[in-house]
Amino acid sequence: MSTNHCFKVGEFECIAVADGTNDYAAKRLFTNAPEDEMAQALDKRSLGPDEIAIPYTCLTVNVNGRWVLVDTGAGVREKARVGQVVRSLAAAGIDRADIKLVILTHGHTDHIGGLTDKAGELRFREAQYVIGKGEWEFWRTKENLIELGWESMIPYMEEKLGSIEGRVDLVEGESEILPGLRVIPAEGHTPGHMVVAFSSEGEELWSTGDALIHPIHLEHLGWYTVFDLAPEEAIETKLRILDTVENEVMIHAFHFPFPGIGRVNREGERWRWRPIEMKGYSKVLSHNRAGG
Repeated sequence: MSTNHCFKVGEFECIAVADGTNDYAAKRLFTNAPEDEMAQALDKRSLGPDEIAIPYTCLTVNVNGRWVLVDTGAGVREKARVGQVVRSLAAAGIDRADIKLVILTHGHTDHIGGLTDKAGELRFREAQYVIGKGEWEFWRTKENLIELGWESMIPYMEEKLGSIEGRVDLVEGESEILPGLRVIPAEGHTPGHMVVAFSSEGEELWSTGDALIHPIHLEHLGWYTVFDLAPEEAIETKLRILDTVENEVMIHAFHFPFPGIGRVNREGERWRWRPIEMKGYSKVLSHNRAGG
């Protein structure tokens, strides 16, 4: 399988970067779905109820000569086929040191796990970091994790988010990070979840994090996942994003089938995912150092 996919948005060079895949039970992805409707939706796509392979795909964009990475993947896990983001970047000719800015859409483990390596050392040492202020405060507050029954996650969050303390900018509301790069609040999945929007030459690309998790959710707008901390707000956010990006805006959806790049169309009361054609362009950045 391809580990990266190159395309352009205006003058911005973009690469969808594979981190791997993980398996999920359908009931975790479509938690409130009626059993019969969920079975029909799965059967339509030849999916079973127990092990749905879900990709993890990060995004890197060259913004006016500065490589920006959106999310870091899951990091290495013993029983999951993930943690490949550094290797996939290298395959595209991008060394870790070339990443100058890392934006974290939210604090779930499959998005921040790649911050550190097996030894607990920060991977992207040349980068500045950005995350929502509310998101940072939520995951850095031990009482929140205890209340959710996630006390065992406290050391994990201390390692991962602690590794960027002192080099992270905490943003509130819609904010311009660089010319042509802004973040937009998209709460619901988590308290401070953000969308990352890139704009160049009249074209736009939105990296939606987990505001959009599976194409089935576009057809069943009221379905949510077990991972949505505020399900009703997550649904409202999803609808707002779909209304905004319809037809014109290109989307990077972290968990959609690789490369997770495409557009959406409204079809009556539902939406349809239109994935990008896997043509792109195959330029490898030979002037960069390839390393892991």
